[in-house]
Amino acid sequence: MESPINRIFVYGTLKEGFRLHHIIKPFIVEKEEAYINGSLYDTPYGYPVVFEGEDKVYGEIYTVKNTEELLKILDEVEGVQEGAYIRRVVTAYTPSGIKKAYAYIGNPNYPPFSKEKLTYIPSGRWG
Repeated sequence: MESPINRIFVYGTLKEGFRLHHIIKPFIVEKEEAYINGSLYDTPYGYPVVFEGEDKVYGEIYTVKNTEELLKILDEVEGVQEGAYIRRVVTAYTPSGIKKAYAYIGNPNYPPFSKEKLTYIPSGRWG
């Protein structure tokens, strides 16, 4: 039986030092640098979006407590109900090994995320 996932991968405003980090901070048990595969874009709205892709997208992976409570909060913050982001299980690559984590991936059919409104970030690092 697979153990429940208690990690979150973040790549934008939830990272340490950014404006929404205070939301996730009380839940953090451990932090590690990490990357996932995807394509990173800047939006004109003050935050990035990742779509499925083959590039490296760099961010932070947090081992968290009270995972279900945090996911409910993050689903609201990330606009899951509105169709902006989709919570997915991703493979994150860290210095200590490969880990499964939740991440919020952009919905390519969400009109504000149409490609002509976005700026591709080839470095895979936002902010």
